[in-house]
Amino acid sequence: MTEKVYIFDVDGTLTPARQPATKEFLTFFESWAKEHTFYLCSGSDLEKIEEQLPPDILNLSGGIFACMGNAFYKNNKKVYQRDFRPPLGFEGFLKSQLRSSDYPFKTGNHIEKRIGMWNFSIVGRNATLQERKEYHTWDKMSGERLGLVKKIEQTFPGVSAVAGGEISLDLNNPGQDKSQVAEEVLELHPDTRLAFVGDRTRPGGNDYALSKKIVDNRLGVSVQTEGWEETINILNILA
Repeated sequence: MTEKVYIFDVDGTLTPARQPATKEFLTFFESWAKEHTFYLCSGSDLEKIEEQLPPDILNLSGGIFACMGNAFYKNNKKVYQRDFRPPLGFEGFLKSQLRSSDYPFKTGNHIEKRIGMWNFSIVGRNATLQERKEYHTWDKMSGERLGLVKKIEQTFPGVSAVAGGEISLDLNNPGQDKSQVAEEVLELHPDTRLAFVGDRTRPGGNDYALSKKIVDNRLGVSVQTEGWEETINILNILA
């Protein structure tokens, strides 16, 4: 029987957005994780992932792909990292988009430079949970983030932009997105089938590239989840 290897987004998939996993989910997932092979794949850096998931869950994983797969950690050691090479004038362009945004409330920390990528947020990563929700609601009505994605890719063809989480964009060089995780996992587990679960697998979301690669290349299955509660149901079905 062909082995199945699971890959999970973290934020919005295993945990509430930018919050620690719930006790209910951890009770289920710790038991599930002991019986399955899985990897974590997030747009966040390792420090943020560690804020959301406890050490026992992280240690049960086969490894952690942080920063859209541009940094890989296994057995508490960094295996590799890939750097982002932004084009000339790119940071100034982002700052101009921040100034011209119609959203009136900005909290600071708008450009966060991570391994292999930048994270850009109009409201800012200093926003409280309530401020995040308010921006997310406004963004769904205004379409600001998806508009920014199109503008960035038209102006800077050497940058790939996708919506990440509730308030930001993940920015990286083409190919240095979550799709690279499929190749890395298959190199570690040849002749396996992949099962990916993420909350942003539709076009424009930061899980889309990995989802598309798995489906288009018939490497396994990809499932969209609306949150950790649905992830439990999905895993009960996939298992």
